[in-house]
Amino acid sequence: MTLQEAGAIRIVDEEIHISPEQRLRIAELAVASGVDPERVGRELRWQEFEAFADQVLTRDGFSTANHFVFKGSGRRFEIDVLGAKEAMVLCVDCKHWHHGWAPSKLMAAAKNQLIRVLFLSQVFTACGRKLPTIASWRSARLLPVVLTLADVSSKLMDGVPIVSALRFRDFLSEVNPWVEKLRFVDARICESTLPGF
Repeated sequence: MTLQEAGAIRIVDEEIHISPEQRLRIAELAVASGVDPERVGRELRWQEFEAFADQVLTRDGFSTANHFVFKGSGRRFEIDVLGAKEAMVLCVDCKHWHHGWAPSKLMAAAKNQLIRVLFLSQVFTACGRKLPTIASWRSARLLPVVLTLADVSSKLMDGVPIVSALRFRDFLSEVNPWVEKLRFVDARICESTLPGF
C-alpha cells in the first residue's frame, strides 16, 4: 500500500501535500511497520501528538477539550485532552518522551495523572461548564489515562491505563465507566452552575 492509498499524503499536480493529520498518519504507519517509536516521536511536535489524541476521541464520538486548565487547593493544573461521552470523562496525559519507557517513568506519569484527576474531581462542578456535553449529566466518572508514543502493551498502573497511541482506538472501543479494575474517580455535576442549559 502506498502512502497516498493509506491517506497519509495527497498529490496535487505532482506536488506532495501533507496536512498535520497526515503527519500523524505517517507516524502511525512508521511505528506499525517497526520503526522505533522514540525515533518517530522525535519527528512529531508535542502539539501534533495531542491533536492526534483529540482526533481519535472525536472520531469515536467524544466531545473534547484541549489544554484543560483548572485550579485546585491553590495550585494550577492542566490536563492535555479531556474526552467526554456517556457519563465518562477520559483525562488524557499525552507523553511525548524522547528518552526511554522505563516502568518507573510510566508509574510516575500514572501517579501524577491520578493526582491531577483527583483535584479535578473536587472542582469539576465549577469547571465543568467548559465541557457543554456534560450539561445533562448528574455525575461523571473521570478516568486518568496516560497515552504514549511507545509501542507498549496496554497495562494498568494503580488502575490508570497506560495506552500506546497504536492501540488508542482499540482502548476506546473497549473502555466503559463500569470496568471495576480501572481507577475511575466520581465527580458530581450541578446542572444549575452550567449557564444556558
